Amino acid sequence: SRRLELNEGHAIHSLYRPGTVLTDNYWDGFLVLPFAVRPRPPRSIAILGTAGGTVARAYAHYFPSTRIDAVDIDPRLFEIGHRYFGLERRPQLREIAEDARPFLRRTTARYDSIFVDAYRQPYIPFYLVTREFFKLIRDHLNPGGTVIVNVGHLPGSDSLEKVVSATLHARSEERRVGKECKSR
Repeated sequence: SRRLELNEGHAIHSLYRPGTVLTDNYWDGFLVLPFAVRPRPPRSIAILGTAGGTVARAYAHYFPSTRIDAVDIDPRLFEIGHRYFGLERRPQLREIAEDARPFLRRTTARYDSIFVDAYRQPYIPFYLVTREFFKLIRDHLNPGGTVIVNVGHLPGSDSLEKVVSATLHARSEERRVGKECKSR
């Protein structure tokens, strides 16, 4: 198998196992979690934080009709994905070398699922854990769409998960209050 380690080796960003697209790790969860709210595969997904393409590769394999926008800030990671991690160029896969937040500001695309896989210690982009960022994500979801967030952390520390959860909760509270005000 091959592992893509970045950030001084604090985290594994992609995994390749010859003969399968499954990893027996968290990346496989992105394949099934959208089914928690819909009985069919997503028609379109955005992967914010693609690295070597582990999730994009699996989606292209299992759900060939799903349109995939794979977004990563570093274009070299797509090259690495093609060379070492089995990422293939396919018609439904669009590789976008751009930071996630400017990408969401620029695109008009809407998605059934948006995956956020850009939080890896020790470098967490602070602007990707704000209410404004999650509002951008919500604005790009189709009705009934899902946001699936992988929050990597250092062993023994759950503070990042707590911060992201609190931000998401605050964002959903803002939406609830806004709806109540509109209905009055």
